[in-house]
Amino acid sequence: SQNRRFELEIRALARLDHPGIVRIYSAGVADIHGQRTAFLTTELVEGESLYAYLERRRPSLTERLKLWIQLCEIVDYAHRRGVIHRDLKPANLLFCEDEHGTAAIKVLDFGIARLHENEGSATHLTGAGIVGTLGYIAPERLDPEVRDLDEVRCEVFSLGAIGYEM
Repeated sequence: SQNRRFELEIRALARLDHPGIVRIYSAGVADIHGQRTAFLTTELVEGESLYAYLERRRPSLTERLKLWIQLCEIVDYAHRRGVIHRDLKPANLLFCEDEHGTAAIKVLDFGIARLHENEGSATHLTGAGIVGTLGYIAPERLDPEVRDLDEVRCEVFSLGAIGYEM
């Protein structure tokens, strides 16, 4: 349900404190016109999409690889904290620049993340099902015959697809 995904996103972001992941500032429930409404406040991330960034900056292959490695390190950090994003795609990545023009990636939208209670070991097998965005989903996730998926390996496929596009 929408509420469960919202709660999951709050719990996932609360576990993560990394400059490459959108920061959560507060979350809760507010009474708005007599209706209880859940809210989440995060840092304001001003950046641009993967495609806009690549088109505008036209970074060299070396610069692209450095950004991709940065993304892999961010995802590795999340995995070590027990969080698997499960919907890595260009729309959930913002490319920002600091005052010196140095590019940095921010990962957003942890709404369908999977959490693991024992941090430090994010490898987890789960039932098959379509979770994520076509084009960035590991093929085994789309196969109804596959009963056990390694979520980390599926996420590595997504990273590979993004790296290929970069």
